[in-house]
Order: sequence, then structure tokens, then C-alpha cells
Amino acid sequence: MANPTKNYLKVSCIHCKKDFLKAPWEIKRRTKKHFCSTDCYKKERKEKAPTTEIKCEYCGEFFLKSYSETKRNMRHFCSQECYHNKNTGKEATRWKGGSLTSYGYRVIYRDKMRIFEHRSIMEAHIGRSLKEKEIVHHINEDKLDNRIENLQITNRKEHREIHSSERWSLKHDCCLDCGETSRYHEAHGFCMRCSQRSKNKRAAKPISK
Repeated sequence: MANPTKNYLKVSCIHCKKDFLKAPWEIKRRTKKHFCSTDCYKKERKEKAPTTEIKCEYCGEFFLKSYSETKRNMRHFCSQECYHNKNTGKEATRWKGGSLTSYGYRVIYRDKMRIFEHRSIMEAHIGRSLKEKEIVHHINEDKLDNRIENLQITNRKEHREIHSSERWSLKHDCCLDCGETSRYHEAHGFCMRCSQRSKNKRAAKPISK
């Protein structure tokens, strides 16, 4: 069987100086620069490419960038982290105050995850993560006023008592059936007793055939 590499010529890689075999037609067709692998070609091109010193738009540090990348991109960052920090949150060019939930709370991004802004501010103030049972209450009831002096840590029971002392429920001042406020709101504008009474009536009602 004939040796396919019999007529191959030995050439030296320009980057790593390693000898390797190459076909004669490849030597004639291409330039005098020969590389043993694609990695050596990329490394040599990166080292020989003209570079310019540019200042990062986020951290302000100077770094080297190739001429082609400098010409192609309008904005320049030294790392992917600086690019992400510059284009998210309040640093973003299209920042409009952050996104709001359906309940009216502002949501921000922290460590690439969505989190309530008032909880993030409280965690930074106390120096630890909030527990799942801890609730951050807005003192003046303005959900967008996230100043630290307007925030207060409570639990679910205390938070419910704070809002129940101000109003019986979110939509009703008293029970729609008995008109009292001594019992807690159950659902749909009825207190616990009237709501249970309504459920019992529906359960006792015969099913029509």
C-alpha cells in the first residue's frame, strides 16, 4: 500500500517552531507562513495584531484592544463583568426606575437574579440576608419609597396587625353581611363567621337534577 505522506515536505511552525509535514500543493497555494494548528494561527495573529490602549467605560482601567475591535465597537469594556454592570440597573442607558410587580413593588437585579428593592436595601443595612418569615414594612405605606428610614422589619403577624389596625381589609371597611369589624376579614368582604355561614348554606342547598 502506498504511503500517502511520501511526497509531503517538512516545514516549521512559525509560532511554536515545531516541525510537521505538509502537502506540496498547500505550500504552493498559500503564503510562506505555516502553522501546525489553528490555535497557533490564532495566537500568532493575536500577538502580531496592532493594539491600542483604551480606558474601560465602567471601572476606568486601561487595557489593550486590537485595532479591528476598536474600530468595530463604539463602547469598550475590559471584561464581561464590567459590561454587565454598566448595562444593568441604574447604570443602563434605558433605565426607567426599574420594573414593578403587579402589587406595586419595585424589582431590581442582584447577582443576575430578580429581588425586591426594599428587601435588598434592608439586607445591605443590617449586613445579613433576611429570613423567609421576615417582612419589610413601608412605614408611610408608599411601596416605592425605599429609604431606609421608611423601612421596618416585622413578621407576618405584626405586619397583618399593622394593616388591620388602619383598615379592616384592602377593599372594605367592615363586613358586608353583619357590618362588624371585631372579627378578621376572611374573603370577598365577609368576616370569618359570615363567610363560614355562607359556605354552610351553599353546602346544605340541594343539587337540582
